[in-house]
Amino acid sequence: MKKTLLVTTILCAFLLSGCGELTDNSGTPESLDASVSMIEEDSFTKEALQVTPLEGAQAPQYDAANKTYSFEVGADDLSYELKGAFEGSFVINNTEDLEQHGSVAFILNGVNLTNMAEGGQVFAYGSKKSHLTLKANDNTINKVAADDIAINSSNNLELCGNGSLTVSSKSNHAAKADDIRIYDKLSLMVNGAGKDGLHGDHFVTDNAKDGGEKVNFSGTIAIKDVEKQAFDFSDDSSWDGSITIGSGTSITIDGCENVFKTDMNLVIDGSVSGVHINKEPIAKDKNYSGTLNAVISGYVSFNGNTLAKGSYTY
Repeated sequence: MKKTLLVTTILCAFLLSGCGELTDNSGTPESLDASVSMIEEDSFTKEALQVTPLEGAQAPQYDAANKTYSFEVGADDLSYELKGAFEGSFVINNTEDLEQHGSVAFILNGVNLTNMAEGGQVFAYGSKKSHLTLKANDNTINKVAADDIAINSSNNLELCGNGSLTVSSKSNHAAKADDIRIYDKLSLMVNGAGKDGLHGDHFVTDNAKDGGEKVNFSGTIAIKDVEKQAFDFSDDSSWDGSITIGSGTSITIDGCENVFKTDMNLVIDGSVSGVHINKEPIAKDKNYSGTLNAVISGYVSFNGNTLAKGSYTY
């Protein structure tokens, strides 16, 4: 699900004609001025990294030659607090052949994590049987940047907390997972990607707790300077759900091919504002022969044109 873009106002209007109505953006909320503000580089910590195991977790192994922390996951959930700056990777391995592995959560308490070596990733989670969580603590500024995929989970990825998290990749996706779930009041910024900003099968703006109180996303997502799609979901045509941008979600985009590329239905109840979109703002995957339906009840503006609320087909 990947392509590239240069959309003028006329092209945008042409692509969406017959599917719904475009209006001018004179009513754009001040909070959605279609600009993407990124945290300055000198705001990130330069203190040495501290890794603190929580709730009975064992200390990771550190390979100084390869600049790699290795975390072994068995049946139990594990949590670690990370604080400070580090150049290298965090690799999460499975210790047992279990039907279901425990999850791994990293509490980010002001980090500056990079791996700019060729092919380097910061978080690499290999388990297909559980999920990786990154939680930005309240009022903290956190950065994860890599040459390759900065955050890569073979299963699901949860991004949460009430702090800020800036993610970038020089040559690949900024974050890649099966399902990407985002909740709490996180300020998530993708500050450049060689491919997609967020890439996976499904994108969800809540924590989907079964039997517990659901926590919705009420924060912001800013995506800037990605070479391909801002959001590229899904490659799983067997799933009959929809990608939903919840009513509390505010998204701004500055520079991409498509904002959304998917082969499943799209529901936008929140606010999405994008500029410098070089192809269709909403597009279906080239390998998908079905119809892509988009239902818009929130505020949506692409390249200065506001989409009327209603249903669109692609």
